[in-house]
Amino acid sequence: MSDQAQGNLKEEYERWRPAMSALEEKQLLPMNISASRVVHRCVGRLPRLRELEPDLVAQFGDAPRQRIVELEQQAWALLHAEIGCQQEKKPDLRALSKQVLFHRERLLLAARSLANWGHIDPERLERVPSPLGYANQTNGVMLLRTLLTQARARSSAPLPFTDEDLNEADRIATELIVAQGYERMHRGRPTPAQEIRVRAFTLVSSTYDLLRRDVSWLRWPFGDADEWLPAMNTNKGRRGKRTKPDGPQEPEQP
Repeated sequence: MSDQAQGNLKEEYERWRPAMSALEEKQLLPMNISASRVVHRCVGRLPRLRELEPDLVAQFGDAPRQRIVELEQQAWALLHAEIGCQQEKKPDLRALSKQVLFHRERLLLAARSLANWGHIDPERLERVPSPLGYANQTNGVMLLRTLLTQARARSSAPLPFTDEDLNEADRIATELIVAQGYERMHRGRPTPAQEIRVRAFTLVSSTYDLLRRDVSWLRWPFGDADEWLPAMNTNKGRRGKRTKPDGPQEPEQP
């Protein structure tokens, strides 16, 4: 997607972000259809809606015309939110764990070497937890870093590690701790990007439903409303079948 196209999506997203944020929790709709399919359905039906627009305006005033404009804008806003979900960086606990274990092993080898020379108390080294579990891994690295830092202060001899080794091990262990917190915080709950996607979906679905009500009222005598604007979660309109609902529903006016 070009930078210009992404800029246009962001513009529509920013246009509708206040409305998304204003939605109450109880108003949010469950996403039982993919965002890309919603966008495809909305944008794909715009030509037919615009073909029907003069009749809708003649029957209901300017409200349907405004809804058609809003439907396109909200569809692009939803696409921008979907891209945000795809680009959202989630911590990879397994990858971080592998890095922590690598640094743990290096620090542990250095600490054992220093313990053999009497620079580290072997009993303290025995307190380093096993590498089973993320918490043990990070705690082990932190303890080893402390032991090695203290040993360096007591020895003037060359040591089998550098400050850079200690700092890098500390950095990776801290990343794993933060990632664990993030995972616990969002376990069973949507991430911020997923939350805004649901809000964007709720807006566009509500506008689509209002237009469906308009079209159903207008085309009720002909029984072909679904050919003009099918339900959001159907694969296609029921072209060739003339089915009438029990009766028209009064379109909601703004």
